[in-house]
Amino acid sequence: MDYGVVGKVTNLTYRLCEEASGGQILRNGNTLSKIEDFVHVESEAQLQLKGFKHPVSAFVGTKA
Repeated sequence: MDYGVVGKVTNLTYRLCEEASGGQILRNGNTLSKIEDFVHVESEAQLQLKGFKHPVSAFVGTKA
């Protein structure tokens, strides 16, 4: 069987991956709130992503 994933979260993940530089992981605020004890945030950017009406806050971080 083949499986696929669709929806807003999948689209957001794909768009953040497109914006990331080599070796960089971008996270949105919702994801960051779940892992903030394990990462150090270096910067924040407001990204206008295709398929999203409003800018998305993206955070760049490293392991804590």
